[in-house]
Amino acid sequence: MELAKKYNLMTMVDDAHATGVLGEKGKGTLEYFGVKDDVDINMGTLSKAFGVEGGFVTGKKKLIDFLRHKAKSFIYSTAPPPHNMAAALEALNIIETEPQARKELAEKSVWLRNRLIEKGFNVPKGMTPIIPLMVGDAKIAVEFSMLLYNEGIYIPAIRPPTVPKGTSRLRISIMASHSYEDMEFALKNLVRFGRELGIIA
Repeated sequence: MELAKKYNLMTMVDDAHATGVLGEKGKGTLEYFGVKDDVDINMGTLSKAFGVEGGFVTGKKKLIDFLRHKAKSFIYSTAPPPHNMAAALEALNIIETEPQARKELAEKSVWLRNRLIEKGFNVPKGMTPIIPLMVGDAKIAVEFSMLLYNEGIYIPAIRPPTVPKGTSRLRISIMASHSYEDMEFALKNLVRFGRELGIIA
Protein backbone atom coordinates (compact mmCIF):
# COMPACT_ATOMS: atom_id res chain seq x y z
CA MET A 1 0.00 0.00 0.00
CA GLU A 2 2.86 2.32 0.84
CA LEU A 3 4.39 1.87 -2.63
CA ALA A 4 1.06 2.51 -4.32
CA LYS A 5 0.65 5.74 -2.39
CA LYS A 6 4.26 6.80 -3.01
CA TYR A 7 4.02 6.30 -6.78
CA ASN A 8 0.34 7.27 -7.15
CA LEU A 9 -0.69 3.81 -8.37
CA MET A 10 -4.11 2.21 -8.32
CA THR A 11 -4.48 -0.96 -6.27
CA MET A 12 -6.69 -3.93 -7.07
CA VAL A 13 -7.51 -7.07 -5.08
CA ASP A 14 -8.89 -10.23 -6.66
CA ASP A 15 -10.80 -11.54 -3.66
CA ALA A 16 -12.30 -14.66 -5.24
CA HIS A 17 -11.10 -17.02 -2.51
CA ALA A 18 -11.64 -14.75 0.50
CA THR A 19 -15.04 -13.14 -0.06
CA GLY A 20 -17.52 -14.71 2.32
CA VAL A 21 -14.91 -16.42 4.48
CA LEU A 22 -12.31 -13.92 5.72
CA GLY A 23 -12.96 -10.96 7.99
CA GLU A 24 -15.19 -10.45 10.99
CA LYS A 25 -18.29 -10.27 8.78
CA GLY A 26 -16.98 -12.36 5.89
CA LYS A 27 -16.27 -9.34 3.70
CA GLY A 28 -12.93 -10.72 2.57
CA THR A 29 -9.30 -9.67 2.44
CA LEU A 30 -9.90 -5.93 2.75
CA GLU A 31 -11.92 -6.35 5.94
CA TYR A 32 -9.49 -8.93 7.33
CA PHE A 33 -6.48 -6.63 6.92
CA GLY A 34 -8.40 -3.40 7.58
CA VAL A 35 -7.48 -1.82 4.23
CA LYS A 36 -10.92 -1.16 2.73
CA ASP A 37 -10.22 2.52 2.15
CA ASP A 38 -6.74 1.90 0.71
CA VAL A 39 -7.74 -0.32 -2.24
CA ASP A 40 -9.14 1.22 -5.42
CA ILE A 41 -10.67 -1.87 -7.01
CA ASN A 42 -12.01 -4.95 -5.24
CA MET A 43 -13.28 -7.76 -7.39
CA GLY A 44 -14.59 -11.17 -6.61
CA THR A 45 -16.78 -14.03 -7.65
CA LEU A 46 -20.13 -15.35 -6.57
CA SER A 47 -19.09 -18.88 -7.56
CA LYS A 48 -17.21 -19.75 -4.36
CA ALA A 49 -18.77 -18.82 -0.99
CA PHE A 50 -22.01 -17.65 -2.61
CA GLY A 51 -22.50 -20.81 -4.67
CA VAL A 52 -23.95 -19.10 -7.76
CA GLU A 53 -22.72 -17.66 -11.05
CA GLY A 54 -21.49 -14.12 -11.46
CA GLY A 55 -19.00 -11.72 -10.03
CA PHE A 56 -18.60 -8.19 -8.80
CA VAL A 57 -16.33 -5.16 -8.92
CA THR A 58 -16.43 -2.47 -6.25
CA GLY A 59 -14.76 0.91 -6.21
CA LYS A 60 -15.48 4.63 -6.28
CA LYS A 61 -18.53 5.75 -8.25
CA LYS A 62 -16.44 7.38 -10.98
CA LEU A 63 -14.55 4.13 -11.60
CA ILE A 64 -17.69 1.98 -11.62
CA ASP A 65 -19.41 4.39 -14.05
CA PHE A 66 -16.36 4.18 -16.32
CA LEU A 67 -16.44 0.38 -16.26
CA ARG A 68 -20.17 0.31 -16.98
CA HIS A 69 -19.63 2.34 -20.14
CA LYS A 70 -16.23 1.04 -21.32
CA ALA A 71 -15.63 -2.52 -20.06
CA LYS A 72 -16.43 -4.92 -22.92
CA SER A 73 -16.92 -7.77 -20.46
CA PHE A 74 -19.79 -5.78 -18.93
CA ILE A 75 -21.20 -4.14 -22.06
CA TYR A 76 -21.47 -7.39 -24.01
CA SER A 77 -22.88 -9.54 -21.25
CA THR A 78 -26.46 -9.95 -20.11
CA ALA A 79 -27.94 -9.39 -16.69
CA PRO A 80 -27.86 -12.41 -14.38
CA PRO A 81 -31.18 -14.24 -14.00
CA PRO A 82 -33.34 -13.20 -11.02
CA HIS A 83 -33.17 -16.61 -9.33
CA ASN A 84 -29.37 -16.41 -9.40
CA MET A 85 -29.41 -13.02 -7.68
CA ALA A 86 -32.01 -14.18 -5.16
CA ALA A 87 -29.71 -17.07 -4.23
CA ALA A 88 -26.73 -14.69 -3.99
CA LEU A 89 -28.68 -12.37 -1.66
CA GLU A 90 -29.66 -15.30 0.55
CA ALA A 91 -26.03 -16.46 0.62
CA LEU A 92 -24.99 -12.93 1.63
CA ASN A 93 -27.58 -13.01 4.42
CA ILE A 94 -26.16 -16.34 5.67
CA ILE A 95 -22.59 -15.03 5.48
CA GLU A 96 -23.52 -11.95 7.52
CA THR A 97 -25.72 -13.67 10.12
CA GLU A 98 -23.96 -17.01 10.72
CA PRO A 99 -20.42 -16.22 11.90
CA GLN A 100 -20.18 -19.65 13.55
CA ALA A 101 -20.21 -21.31 10.13
CA ARG A 102 -17.25 -19.15 9.04
CA LYS A 103 -15.41 -20.03 12.26
CA GLU A 104 -15.99 -23.76 11.75
CA LEU A 105 -14.95 -23.48 8.11
CA ALA A 106 -11.69 -21.79 9.10
CA GLU A 107 -10.98 -24.50 11.70
CA LYS A 108 -11.68 -27.29 9.21
CA SER A 109 -9.50 -25.63 6.57
CA VAL A 110 -6.56 -25.37 8.98
CA TRP A 111 -7.09 -28.96 10.10
CA LEU A 112 -7.03 -30.39 6.57
CA ARG A 113 -4.17 -28.17 5.39
CA ASN A 114 -2.05 -29.32 8.36
CA ARG A 115 -2.88 -33.01 7.79
CA LEU A 116 -1.91 -32.73 4.12
CA ILE A 117 1.43 -31.13 5.01
CA GLU A 118 2.06 -33.81 7.66
CA LYS A 119 1.50 -36.48 4.99
CA GLY A 120 4.15 -34.89 2.78
CA PHE A 121 2.04 -33.03 0.23
CA ASN A 122 3.24 -29.72 -1.18
CA VAL A 123 0.56 -27.34 0.07
CA PRO A 124 1.32 -23.60 0.00
CA LYS A 125 0.57 -21.46 3.03
CA GLY A 126 -2.87 -19.95 3.02
CA MET A 127 -5.88 -19.06 5.10
CA THR A 128 -8.86 -19.75 2.88
CA PRO A 129 -10.85 -22.97 2.47
CA ILE A 130 -9.58 -23.38 -1.09
CA ILE A 131 -6.44 -25.47 -0.70
CA PRO A 132 -4.07 -26.02 -3.64
CA LEU A 133 -2.33 -29.39 -3.53
CA MET A 134 0.65 -29.00 -5.87
CA VAL A 135 1.25 -31.84 -8.33
CA GLY A 136 3.35 -30.27 -11.10
CA ASP A 137 2.61 -32.46 -14.12
CA ALA A 138 -0.77 -31.79 -15.77
CA LYS A 139 -1.41 -35.41 -16.81
CA ILE A 140 -0.70 -36.69 -13.31
CA ALA A 141 -2.98 -34.02 -11.81
CA VAL A 142 -5.83 -35.10 -14.11
CA GLU A 143 -5.23 -38.78 -13.30
CA PHE A 144 -5.16 -37.99 -9.57
CA SER A 145 -8.45 -36.10 -9.88
CA MET A 146 -10.09 -38.98 -11.79
CA LEU A 147 -8.94 -41.59 -9.25
CA LEU A 148 -10.51 -39.50 -6.49
CA TYR A 149 -13.67 -38.98 -8.54
CA ASN A 150 -14.06 -42.74 -8.91
CA GLU A 151 -14.10 -42.93 -5.09
CA GLY A 152 -16.84 -40.29 -4.88
CA ILE A 153 -14.52 -37.35 -4.16
CA TYR A 154 -14.68 -34.32 -6.45
CA ILE A 155 -11.38 -32.41 -6.41
CA PRO A 156 -10.70 -30.86 -9.82
CA ALA A 157 -7.30 -30.69 -11.48
CA ILE A 158 -6.21 -27.14 -12.31
CA ARG A 159 -3.72 -27.03 -15.16
CA PRO A 160 -2.39 -24.77 -17.93
CA PRO A 161 -3.45 -22.35 -19.20
CA THR A 162 -5.22 -21.58 -15.90
CA VAL A 163 -1.90 -21.94 -14.04
CA PRO A 164 1.70 -21.80 -15.36
CA LYS A 165 3.20 -24.92 -16.94
CA GLY A 166 4.70 -27.22 -14.32
CA THR A 167 2.43 -25.96 -11.52
CA SER A 168 -0.66 -28.12 -12.09
CA ARG A 169 -2.51 -28.88 -8.90
CA LEU A 170 -5.63 -30.23 -7.31
CA ARG A 171 -7.95 -27.57 -5.91
CA ILE A 172 -9.53 -28.77 -2.69
CA SER A 173 -12.57 -26.75 -1.62
CA ILE A 174 -13.76 -27.17 1.96
CA MET A 175 -17.33 -26.32 2.94
CA ALA A 176 -18.67 -25.64 6.41
CA SER A 177 -21.04 -28.57 5.88
CA HIS A 178 -18.17 -31.04 5.42
CA SER A 179 -17.76 -33.24 8.47
CA TYR A 180 -14.41 -34.34 9.85
CA GLU A 181 -15.39 -37.83 8.70
CA ASP A 182 -15.76 -36.49 5.15
CA MET A 183 -12.32 -34.92 5.36
CA GLU A 184 -10.75 -38.06 6.84
CA PHE A 185 -12.19 -40.07 3.94
CA ALA A 186 -10.81 -37.58 1.42
CA LEU A 187 -7.44 -37.49 3.19
CA LYS A 188 -7.16 -41.29 3.24
CA ASN A 189 -7.72 -41.42 -0.53
CA LEU A 190 -5.47 -38.45 -1.24
CA VAL A 191 -2.66 -40.25 0.58
CA ARG A 192 -3.44 -43.58 -1.11
CA PHE A 193 -3.41 -42.18 -4.65
CA GLY A 194 -0.67 -39.66 -3.86
CA ARG A 195 1.60 -42.59 -3.04
CA GLU A 196 0.50 -44.62 -6.07
CA LEU A 197 1.30 -41.69 -8.37
CA GLY A 198 4.62 -40.91 -6.68
CA ILE A 199 3.54 -37.49 -5.45
CA ILE A 200 4.38 -38.41 -1.85
CA ALA A 201 6.62 -41.13 -0.44
